[in-house]
Amino acid sequence: MQCPNCGGKLQFAKNTTTLQCENCGVEHLVKQGTNGIFLESYAKCPVCNRNDKAEKVSSIIRSQVKETESITYQTRISYKQIGNKLQPIEEKIAVPIKTVEKSNLARQLAFPEKPPVAPRPNPSVVNSPSWGRIGSVLLFTIGGCILISGGLFVFAGLSSSKIDAADIFTAFFVTFISLIIAAVPIIGGVLIIKQIAPKEKERKNKNKIAEEEITNSYKIVVNKENQSWERAVSRYEHLYYCQRDDCIFVQGESTSAPINRLKEFLFE
Repeated sequence: MQCPNCGGKLQFAKNTTTLQCENCGVEHLVKQGTNGIFLESYAKCPVCNRNDKAEKVSSIIRSQVKETESITYQTRISYKQIGNKLQPIEEKIAVPIKTVEKSNLARQLAFPEKPPVAPRPNPSVVNSPSWGRIGSVLLFTIGGCILISGGLFVFAGLSSSKIDAADIFTAFFVTFISLIIAAVPIIGGVLIIKQIAPKEKERKNKNKIAEEEITNSYKIVVNKENQSWERAVSRYEHLYYCQRDDCIFVQGESTSAPINRLKEFLFE
């Protein structure tokens, strides 16, 4: 008989009632009857309530999965300069091949692949420029254009060869008027910025909070998925297969599932 916990061989004498596995140390109750000898009260199938046809899945995988290594040879062609010509040279190369042979039952009982982690959402929030900031930029641009235009006019007036008092007065007057006219849109732009600055700061704080909430929610989802995966791994380590009922169950639990529902059973 095999130990239902580790798959090791069990040997016991006549009239034995308890037996401890020398391999894993688990103690089993032994029942001897007219129909044979079987282990009782351990890894009972929830369907038939018996364990004579129950075997640990890890033991099935070890016994019904075989890896073999072999070598095959491939031909590689290289060229070598011989005289004035390149001559092809064939060379045999040994290529190792590893083959895994699995029974149909071992394929069905193989541990499922880890589900992919949920894609991380993009926490970045697009901060589009507000109309107030756009208006302030336009006002600054208008003010700057007025100043430049006034400066060009004064430069053109003072660049002539003859400059009199009237030219100097005109230059000062144009400069003064340009400053006054340019000050209007520039001051307007400054006032707009002062007005929208607190609102933009508040919006940035809200966006930051929203980004933190998205990141924290994603961490919670990933943690749940990791915990679910770890629990499935733990259940698989205690998973048994009953040949009589073609079902899987976990030692100590009262539920079972068909073998084709292995993944759902592990993650439920």
